[in-house]
Amino acid sequence: DGEYENRVKLIKASNYTEEESKLLKNSNSSYPTLEGKGYIWGNNGYWLESTLQRNVLNEVFWNSINNYKTYIEDAKWYLGAVPYNNFGNSSPNQFYKMERGSTPAPDGKVLEFIGKIGLMYPSDYGYSLGYDYFDKAISTYAGKYVSSSWVYNLNSNYYEWFITIESTAINGQFYASMLQSKGDISYSSLGNAYALSIRPCFYLKSEVQYSSGDGTKENPYRISIA
Repeated sequence: DGEYENRVKLIKASNYTEEESKLLKNSNSSYPTLEGKGYIWGNNGYWLESTLQRNVLNEVFWNSINNYKTYIEDAKWYLGAVPYNNFGNSSPNQFYKMERGSTPAPDGKVLEFIGKIGLMYPSDYGYSLGYDYFDKAISTYAGKYVSSSWVYNLNSNYYEWFITIESTAINGQFYASMLQSKGDISYSSLGNAYALSIRPCFYLKSEVQYSSGDGTKENPYRISIA
């Protein structure tokens, strides 16, 4: 319901591809994706109506995680849009403010929605490099993100959709933000139906507790519900 809670946000470590989904497309661009396949956002730049949100994340992916659904809570996802000329020179803190700002997507009517599954914000990626970079333009340190960001190093060396839309319809086309393989943030036209990689995100319920593990691949964290 939008009330504040202390919860943990999880980001899928690897790019998601569901072979049974008819929504998984061959990449039709020069953007590198996992196994040359990815997902199309939609056409109108409105997250609530996008095929990516409604069909891929909250239907196909949601139905694939079986019993893990019991750990996931509804959360407020912010839909503040970013002007195209801000993608190349904004810091994590600046992205954070715009994502939660008052500028909607060109074809959008709301600035937030309540749902289970979403995607990363540009600020999620930006904050992954640490406090010293919170006020520094991400594009300026793109190489540092490639070498040191725990988000990038998990498996982000592909072009990948973010949840955040671009705030204007440039020449009548809608655009959404994306992570480029060289480590910086840009935007891509939705009208060209580019199929990019995705990594679903969600929030754990507040009653989920640490059970065991040290967070390594060999001994991952285990969780339980109190």
